[in-house]
Amino acid sequence: MSEDSRDLSLITAQFSSLAFEPRVEVGDGLILPPDFQLPSLESVRADSATLVDIRSGIQRPHTNEEIISAVRALLVCNGLDEPPGLGNMDLEPIYYYITLPKLFKWSYFVKIEDVPGDLQEDAIFALKMFIRAVEEYPEPVPRLLINYPPGSEEDSKYIVLCNARRKLSESLFHPRTNRPAEAVPYLKATVETGLRRNTSGKGLWLITPFSYSLYGEALALSGRYDDETKLILERALEGLSQFDRGHTSSTIAKINIHLAHVLHKRGDDPKKAKQLEDLSVRFLRKNPNFLGQDILSQLLVRPGQPESRILTALGGPKWLLEHKSTFKTDKRLTKQCKTCQFHEPQVKLFVCSNCKYIWYCSKECQRADWKMHKTMCREMAEYSSHVEELGKVNPQAAQCATDWSKWRTGFLTVDHYAFVHALGLHRDPSRSRTHIVFCYVEYTPHASKDLKHKFRINSCGVFRIVDVLADIEHAMGLDKGEGAEYIQNCLQDPTFNSDVSSSSYGEKMIPVPSLFMGVNLQAVLRCTCVSTDLLRMKPYNPQWRNAVNKLEDAPPLKLQLERSEIKDAEYIF
Repeated sequence: MSEDSRDLSLITAQFSSLAFEPRVEVGDGLILPPDFQLPSLESVRADSATLVDIRSGIQRPHTNEEIISAVRALLVCNGLDEPPGLGNMDLEPIYYYITLPKLFKWSYFVKIEDVPGDLQEDAIFALKMFIRAVEEYPEPVPRLLINYPPGSEEDSKYIVLCNARRKLSESLFHPRTNRPAEAVPYLKATVETGLRRNTSGKGLWLITPFSYSLYGEALALSGRYDDETKLILERALEGLSQFDRGHTSSTIAKINIHLAHVLHKRGDDPKKAKQLEDLSVRFLRKNPNFLGQDILSQLLVRPGQPESRILTALGGPKWLLEHKSTFKTDKRLTKQCKTCQFHEPQVKLFVCSNCKYIWYCSKECQRADWKMHKTMCREMAEYSSHVEELGKVNPQAAQCATDWSKWRTGFLTVDHYAFVHALGLHRDPSRSRTHIVFCYVEYTPHASKDLKHKFRINSCGVFRIVDVLADIEHAMGLDKGEGAEYIQNCLQDPTFNSDVSSSSYGEKMIPVPSLFMGVNLQAVLRCTCVSTDLLRMKPYNPQWRNAVNKLEDAPPLKLQLERSEIKDAEYIF
C-alpha cells in the first residue's frame, strides 16, 4: 500500500469513527422528558442478536407461565392493576417486548432516516409487535410498552398508534425494504380511525393529506385498482393542492403518476388518465432528477406488469437508466421560492424583475427576503448591464461573461457536496462558519455544448476564513475591512439559522461557503447548503477532488495562495 493510500485510509477511519448517533423523533402529541435518551446502538444490537437466537432455536422461548409472571411483576412495579383474562391473551407481542425491551423502545422513538441497514428489519418487526400489543391488549397492559401522553385513554391510544403506524409504513416504503403492500393495513387503520374521530366539518384529506397520499401510494403499488384506490388518490391530490404547511411538490408528482396508472388500468376515465400521463411526462422530461432514481424505478417499473405508458412516452427503460442532468434540468431542480423554499407545481413562481435570478412565490415572500437580497440584486443587475455594454465591443468576452454569470449561479454546476467533504463537515459541522473553499476556475467554451461543462476548476483548497479575509476583499473588490461583514451577511441567511420542519428538507441546514475566481472572471462568493440528514446518509469521501469537475477530467490541484504563510487547512482541526 502506498503512503498516500495509507494516509487516505487513516483519514477515512478518523472521520468514520465520528459517525452520527441516531436521533429521537416523536410524533404530534407525544411528550418526552428533557433527559430522555435512546437506548445505545450497542444495547439494541444485543437485542437484535437475541432475536436471531430465538428464531434459530438457540434461545429457549419463555413459557406462558413465565411470561404472565413477568407481566404481573411489571404491572405491580408500575402501580397498574392486572386486567381480567390476562392468561387468555395472545402473549407473543408482550413476550418479545419483555425479551427485547431496548429494541422496542429504540424502534418506536428513533428517526426513520437514522436506522442502520442491519437493524431495519428488526425495527420493522418490533413496530409490528408494538402495534399488535397496543391494539389487542386491554388496559393497562399497553402502558407497559410506552408512557401514554396526557388526555383520555382513547386520545392517548390514537396518538401512540398513529406514530407507530407512520414509522412502520415509512420503513416499509424505504428503498432498502420496498414492501409498500405490507403497509396497506396499517395505513388503512390510520385513515379509518381518523375519519371516525374527525369532527372538524372538513374532509380528513384536507387536514392530513399526507396520510391519504401514503395510503394511496401503498394501494397503487400493491396492484389494487379498485374504487377505494381511485378515491384515496383523488382525495390525496385535492388535499395536497390546498395544503400550505409543508412541501408537497414531490408528493403531488408521485400521486399524479399513480392516479394515471390506476385510471388507465380501470379504463373508466381514459381522458383523465391521458391528461395525467401527459402532465407527468412533461414534468419528468423537464425534471428528470426531481424524484430520485429509486423512487422513479418504483413508480415506473412495476414487477409483473407491462411497461408503464409514462415510461414508454419518455423513451422506455433506456430513459430511466440513461437520462442525464443538464444545466437546464439542474436549474429547474433548484428553482424554488427563496423565502419558503416551495417548488412548482405546489406554488406558481416568478423571478425577481431586476436581477432575473431569484424566484419567489408571492410578493410577501419577496418583501420578507429583501433585506438579504438587495445587495446581490443590485450587483447582479449591474453585472448584466456591464455584459450588455461589453457585447457591443467584444462579443467573445461578452459570451464568456454571460456563460460565467449563468454558471456561477447554477447550484449544481459544481458538485457542492464535494466541498462538504473538503470542509470536513462530517467531523466538525461548525467548520461551515469558520472555513471556506477557494476555487480557481478556467473558461473551457469548447468542452461541451452544455453550459455546466464550460468551466472547470483547476485548483482548490480549504482555508480558515480569518486567514483569507484580505484575499476575499481583493477578489470581490471590497474595501479593506469589509470582508468579514460580507461573509457574515452570507452566513446569516435564514435558511442556515433556523430549524427546518420534518415536512421539508430535514432537521437543519448547514452552510457550505466557497469562493470562485479566475482570469477575466468576476469573483463570486457562493453559500450553498446541506441538510444534516444528507450529511448523515453520505459517508465521508477523502477523494472528493475527483468529484469536483463534472466531466471526466483531471481533479483540481491543491491550491497554493501567493502568501505562502497561509496554509491549506483541510486536515487542521
